[in-house]
Amino acid sequence: MINRNMNHSSLFRTIGLFWLILTGALVQLHAQEQQNDLDSQVNTILSEIVLLDRSGQREYIPARFDAIKTLLEESNGNQTEIHRKVLFEEAKLFTKYGQYARAIGAYEDAIEVQRAIHANEPPSLVDLLNRLSSIHEELGHYQEAITLVREILETRKRELILGDERIIASTTTLARLHRKIGEYGQAETILEEYRRGVVQHREELDISFLPLLYELADLYREIDDFERAEPVYIDALSLVKTSADEKSPTYIPLLIGIAELYLQMGQQEKAQTYLRKVKRKTPDGEIIKPGPTLMSLARLDRANGHFEDAEELYLDGMEYLQSDLRIQTPGFAELQYALASLYHEQGDTAKAKREYESANEVWKNLEGQRVPGYPQTLMGLGVLLMEQGKYKAAIDHFKESKQQWEQTLGKHYPLYLINILDLARAYWKDEQYLLADSLYAEVAELGRIRLTSAAHYMSARELNKYMQKIFDAQAEIISFALDSPEHSLSAQACYDNALFYKGFLLNNAIQIRRKASVDSLGTIQYRQMNYFRRLLASEFEKADTNHILQDRYTFLIDSFERELICVLTLSDSSDLFLQKSWDQVAHSLQPGEAVIEFVRYRSYQDETKDSILYVALVLVPGVTQPHIVPLFNEEVLSYILKPVEERTWKYVKSIYTSDMRGMVRSGPSRATLYELIWKRIESLHLAGVRKIYIAPAGVLHRINLSAIAMTPDSLISDRYTIVNLNSTRQLIPVSQKEEIRDSTVVIFGGISYDSIPDDVYRVVDIQQFSQDISVTQEAFVQKGNRSGTQVQWNYLAGTEEEAFTLAEICDTVQLNYVKYAGTGATESQFKSIGELGDPPSPWLLHIGTHGFFLSDPGPQQTDHMLNTIPAFKEEDQPMMRSGLIMAGANYLQRHAVFTSSNLNNGVLYAEEISHLDFSNTRLAVLSACDTGLGKIQGDEGVFGLQRAFKIAGAHYLIMSLWQLSDDKTTVFMDTFYRKWLAEGESIADAFRHTQHEMRNRFIDHYDWAGFILLE
Repeated sequence: MINRNMNHSSLFRTIGLFWLILTGALVQLHAQEQQNDLDSQVNTILSEIVLLDRSGQREYIPARFDAIKTLLEESNGNQTEIHRKVLFEEAKLFTKYGQYARAIGAYEDAIEVQRAIHANEPPSLVDLLNRLSSIHEELGHYQEAITLVREILETRKRELILGDERIIASTTTLARLHRKIGEYGQAETILEEYRRGVVQHREELDISFLPLLYELADLYREIDDFERAEPVYIDALSLVKTSADEKSPTYIPLLIGIAELYLQMGQQEKAQTYLRKVKRKTPDGEIIKPGPTLMSLARLDRANGHFEDAEELYLDGMEYLQSDLRIQTPGFAELQYALASLYHEQGDTAKAKREYESANEVWKNLEGQRVPGYPQTLMGLGVLLMEQGKYKAAIDHFKESKQQWEQTLGKHYPLYLINILDLARAYWKDEQYLLADSLYAEVAELGRIRLTSAAHYMSARELNKYMQKIFDAQAEIISFALDSPEHSLSAQACYDNALFYKGFLLNNAIQIRRKASVDSLGTIQYRQMNYFRRLLASEFEKADTNHILQDRYTFLIDSFERELICVLTLSDSSDLFLQKSWDQVAHSLQPGEAVIEFVRYRSYQDETKDSILYVALVLVPGVTQPHIVPLFNEEVLSYILKPVEERTWKYVKSIYTSDMRGMVRSGPSRATLYELIWKRIESLHLAGVRKIYIAPAGVLHRINLSAIAMTPDSLISDRYTIVNLNSTRQLIPVSQKEEIRDSTVVIFGGISYDSIPDDVYRVVDIQQFSQDISVTQEAFVQKGNRSGTQVQWNYLAGTEEEAFTLAEICDTVQLNYVKYAGTGATESQFKSIGELGDPPSPWLLHIGTHGFFLSDPGPQQTDHMLNTIPAFKEEDQPMMRSGLIMAGANYLQRHAVFTSSNLNNGVLYAEEISHLDFSNTRLAVLSACDTGLGKIQGDEGVFGLQRAFKIAGAHYLIMSLWQLSDDKTTVFMDTFYRKWLAEGESIADAFRHTQHEMRNRFIDHYDWAGFILLE
C-alpha cells in the first residue's frame, strides 16, 4: 500500500513537472512571438523614419521616435537589444539634424542599456562612447568628452596591443581635448608617455603614429616651445618618408605646421622648403571637410597671397557645417573668425565686422570651453573698432579677452602678449596714459621672457632671425614713452630693453665661449662647432662656392651650437641669459658720472614705418627713472657721414673740421653733429657731469663722439671723459671676473705680403711667380696708408717700427713677448694663439697690418682682388667683409696656394677671429685701417672686427674708424704704449692722454681721432 501510494506520488510529480515545462515553453513561445511582433512593429516605424528623413519631412520624426518609446514601455521592451538599437538610430539622426541635446540624451540612454545587457552586436560600447565624445568635443564640452575618451582608452588597452592604431587614435584625441582647455602639460604627458611606452616595447613607429606626432608637435608650436616642436615634426615627416605614404590626411597639416614653426622662428627660407611640397590632395570641385587640412590649406593660400582660394575654403567649410545644422559649434565659429580675419587683412572692414560679430555670437551662446576661439575673436573685433577710432569699445573687447586668457591659458600663452599690446595701444589712443604705461611695461617683460626661452634652444643664426619678429613692439614702447606725459614704467622698460636687446647675440656668444672654456664637454662641443665654422668660412672664400656644402655646414653649426647651449645650461645652475635692469646701472654710478644708451628704432607713429630714429636714454646718480631724449632721423646723419665715400683725410675733414663742423654746405644750412647728437642731451641732463659711459647704436658706431666739436675751439672730450662700451650693462658688477692668467705680449708687424709664407706646403712654380712680380718688396716701402682696400697690399714700414718699439718697451718693463714678422706673421700662426684652452691667449695682442671693411660691392670696387672672392658678394655674411691681411696674402691670392691647414689664404676674416679664444687678452690693438667698421645690423651694432674680438673675449679693443697714415699711426702707438706700459697709466687714461697729445701735435682730426677705445 505504501509502495502504491509512493508510485502515484511520483507519477503526479512527473506529470506536474512536465506540465510546468510545457507551460514555460508555451509562455516563452508566446513571449518570443510578442518580441517578434514588437521588433516587427519597431522596425516598421524605423523604416517610416528613414523614409521621412529621405523625403525631408523631418518635423514628423520626433513623434515617430516617441511612438517607439511608448510601444517599448507598454511591451516591457526597455533595456533590450531593440531598445538599444532604437536609441542608437535616434542619436545618429538627431546628431545629423544638429539637435545635440536630444542626440546626447539618446546616446547616454543607449550606453546605459548597453552596460545592462552586455550586448555583443554592433554598435559596441566603445563605438557609442566614441560617438558621444565626438558630439561633446564638437560642442566644446571638453571635460565631458575627456571622461568618455578615458573610458574608451582604458577599454581598448585591455583588448588591444599597445601600438594598435585605435589606441593611437584615442590617445591623440585625449591629448587634443586637454590641449583645448589649456592643459598643455597634461596633453604633453599623455602623448610623450605613450610614445615612450611604444619605444620601450620595441615597437617601431609607423605611419599610423602620424596623427599623434602631429598633435604633439603642433602643441609645442602653439606655445612657442620651438626646442621640442621641431624634432617631433621632423620625426613625423621621417615616418612619411619611410612609408612612402603621402596620402595620409595628416600629411598636409604636418607640412604646413612645420612651415609655420619656422615662420614663427623667423626662418623664412626653411618654411618655404616645406611649403613648396604642399599640394592639394583632393580632386577639383570636391569640398574639403572642416578640420586641420582645410585650415592648413587656407593658411597656405593666405601666405601665398591667394586670398580668393582661402575664402572659398572657409565658405565651403561653413556651408558643409550649415547643411548639417552645425552652426552653433566651435568649429563653425572658428571658420567665421578665420574668414573675418581674411577680410580684415584685405581691408574689407564691413565683411570683417559682420563675420567677427557672427562668430562672437556663436561663442557667447556656447556652453562649453570657448578658449582660444572666443578671446581671439574679441581681439579681432577690438582691432577693427580701434582702427575705426572707437577706442572705448575696443578697450572693452580687449579687456574681456585679456580676462579670458588670464583665467584659462595664462599670461605666457603667445596670444596674451598680442592682446595686452593691443590694449595698451587702445589706452594710448584714448589718452588713458597711465593704464597704457603699465601695460607697455608688461609687454616689454614678456617679450624678454620669450626671447630668453628661445635663446636656450636656437643657434645664433636662428636667434638673429627670430629677434626681428619682436622689435616692432619694442619700438612702439619707445614711441609711447616719448609721446605720453605718463611714462615712468615704460621709460624703465625702454632702458631694460636696451640692456637686454642691444648686443644680445654678442653677449650670448661671449657667455657661451666663456662657459665652454671651463667645461670639458663644452670645450669639445665648442671646438667641433668652430671646426665647421672654419669650413663654412673657407667655402665662402672659394671661387666655385659649393652651396650644398654651405647648407650642410650651416646645419651642422646650428646643431652643435644647440647641443652646446643645452650642455652648458645643464652643467651650470646659473642662467646664461640673466637680465639686467636700469636701476642696477644707475646704482653703479659715482657722483659726476652719467651713462647714455643710444637706441635706434623704427617710428611706430609713421605710417610707412620706414623712418629710423634715435633716442638717448640717460642715467645720472639718484634718478627715479631714465630720461628719454629724442634725437635725429638716421637718414639725416647718414647723409652727413657719406657712407659711400672712402674714409680718407678729405672725408674726415668734411665731417669733423669743416667750417660748419659736420657737413659740406649744399643749399640751406643743416644741423651739425653736435646739434644732432649732443646738444639736447647736454642742455637737459648733464649738469655737473664729468665722466660719461656711452653705448652707441647704429651709425653712431662710425663716429668718434669725443672728437665732435662743441664750438670752433673745443671738443666734447675737452669737457667730458668719454668711455665707449658695447652696452652699459657692462657697468653692473659681477660676482666673478675672469682672471688674467698670463702676461705674455704677442706682436704682429713688419709683415711680408708678397713672399711665400712660412706655413705653405704646396707652392706653384716659383720661377713663374718671380717673373710675375716685377718689383721687389722694397719698392713697396712707402708712406701709404693701412687700408686693405687696394689692388695689392704694400709693405708697411711703420708697422715694423711699431713692433720694434713695443718690443723695446717690453724688455724695459720685463714683459715676455713673441714677435711675428715677415713671412712668419701668418694667418695660421695667429689662429694658433687663439685656440680654446691652454696655453692662454696673450695678455696684450698688437697687430700692425692692413685692415679692410668692404660695404656692399659697387662699381668702384670691381678691380680689387678681394672682390673675386664670393664672400664679398654675400650680403648675409657681414663678418666675411672685414678683416686683417697676414703674411703672403698677395702671393696666396694671386696663385691660390694652399697652406698647411688648407683653410688659410692670408686674409684673416672677422668671422674666423670670432671662432678663437682671446679671453686672457686684456687689450687687442688693431693698428690698421677701418678696423672699427662693419655692417650695422639692428641692435647688434657693428658686424666686423670689433665684434669678432669681443666674441673671442678680448677685454679692451683699440680700433680705427678710417684709413690711417702709416707714419702718424706709428707715433700714436709709440706714445700710447709708453704711457701705459712704461709710465703705468691705465689703458683708458693712456689712450685719452695719447689722443690729447696727438691733437696738440697734429691738429687735424684725421691724424689723431681715427682710433677709438672700446671696453
